[in-house]
Amino acid sequence: MKFVFTLLLAIFISFTASAQLVINEVCYDPSNTALEGDANGDGTYVQEQDEFIEFVNTGATLLNLGGYQILDSVIATGVATVRHTFASNVVIPAGGSLVIFGGGTPVGSFGGAVVVVDTGSAGLSMQTSGEIILVANASGSRILSFNTDELSNNPNESYTRSPDITGAFVQHATLPNALKFSPGTLTTGQPFVLSTKSQFEAKLLKVWPNPAKDKLFLDGSLNSDTEIAIYNQIGVLVFKGKAIENQISLAGFKAGMYSLTATVKGQKVSAQFIVSQ
Repeated sequence: MKFVFTLLLAIFISFTASAQLVINEVCYDPSNTALEGDANGDGTYVQEQDEFIEFVNTGATLLNLGGYQILDSVIATGVATVRHTFASNVVIPAGGSLVIFGGGTPVGSFGGAVVVVDTGSAGLSMQTSGEIILVANASGSRILSFNTDELSNNPNESYTRSPDITGAFVQHATLPNALKFSPGTLTTGQPFVLSTKSQFEAKLLKVWPNPAKDKLFLDGSLNSDTEIAIYNQIGVLVFKGKAIENQISLAGFKAGMYSLTATVKGQKVSAQFIVSQ
């Protein structure tokens, strides 16, 4: 009986996670005209680095993507290759969004979305045709897919749902604002609306400036005993300790994206920030 309950619980958790995670925008073919394709905002165009996938958590609870994988499956052979595995600390707040770029050092707020960067030399390796992009959960079950072969007219822009979250995929520039992409935001450029719970949690921890260079300042409901952990963009712990006068020195930090976590008022909260050169 215990086994059956455990199995049903695992199925329920897997179903819940699948139901609340949506692929909302995919840029597998960014424009190579000047900086029109500079989706990650770092001032350069690199095909592999400016590719991205945007996810939205439509549920009322946060969603931990630790162990989730992005794969590309070649339609002709059925062979699927893992292109990215999310680190254990990657969490999308309820109603929030996440953008994973193929590389580079993203610059910008991206609507307050969680930003992840793949650090492999091949990036996400998304092709313009002949493949299906798959997402598998931490148990290995494939829960989401995006067929680039059905939308393979070399768009030089992203495909996005219109309306966001529930609509069919269309080329981004066909929308009224004529933008070529909108990573981390609605197609209008506005942030995804967080749930009331997520808005409350966001008030518990604020970090600035962003991007930061020498020091990171923390604000919110922290106290002098709050334990801080900072992870780099591949999930490696690079700092663990307390903020001194609500400041953390960034000496020795390499340029890139970081995730800061802390437990505030009994709740585990996180914030992302960029360290610039």
